[in-house]
Amino acid sequence: MVDNEELWNLVLEIKEKDLSGYTEETAKALENAQAEAKKILVLEDDADQKDIDDALERLKKAYEGLEAKKPDTDKSSLTAAIADAEKTVLTGYASESVQIFQKALEDARRVCENPDATQEEIQKALDAVKAAKAGLVKAVTPPPTVTVPAVGKTVNVGGVTYKVTKSASVNGTAAAVKLADKKKTKITIPATVKIDGFTFKVTSVSAKVFRKNKKIKSVVIGSNVTDIGKESFYKCEKLASVTFKGTGVPKFGKNAFRGTAS
Repeated sequence: MVDNEELWNLVLEIKEKDLSGYTEETAKALENAQAEAKKILVLEDDADQKDIDDALERLKKAYEGLEAKKPDTDKSSLTAAIADAEKTVLTGYASESVQIFQKALEDARRVCENPDATQEEIQKALDAVKAAKAGLVKAVTPPPTVTVPAVGKTVNVGGVTYKVTKSASVNGTAAAVKLADKKKTKITIPATVKIDGFTFKVTSVSAKVFRKNKKIKSVVIGSNVTDIGKESFYKCEKLASVTFKGTGVPKFGKNAFRGTAS
């Protein structure tokens, strides 16, 4: 008498098995092995023990060989996000945020190319790419370094050359040191001059600046001038009008106005 109890038990167990979650290939192989086993069992006493044992072995092998289906995955959103990210121009963004963005994009490409990627991995990569793009930060350009003009720096204003005498961003001073335009007939010494964007008070007229000039007829002295050097207007024979804008009297050097028009 043959022993078919184990085969029967296995056939009945498989009969209750839901095969919808397994791959079509391995589920079909189990169904075929089960059908063959049933044929052997139908023979009952006419089947020999070897046929039963072989059917049992084939059924066990097919049962153990069941492979679960991989969950359905959708990479369309990730693919679109990668394509969009690759169009991003990274010029002008802070290097740290660019590095984060590039890493997220590279990770997303790897997930997209991985046939075994799960939906969870796909979603994670998608979220990372979107977050990295949104997190791009514009680089902050440091303001240009502004240097206060040094003592000796000059500028021409209204035909007169002015030189920095005190270098400071606030309350810096300058002096009129040279007549740059020899044809000027009217000279105005301003209260302040701009040099490289900084304002300097004109506090003095240096010695001999306009000495023996034959053209100057009038001069206006700015309100900040407190010192007029020696021979500044010496023998300016046509100089007949001098206006002082300040409330105080400047200090005059020797022969500052000697030889001007009476």
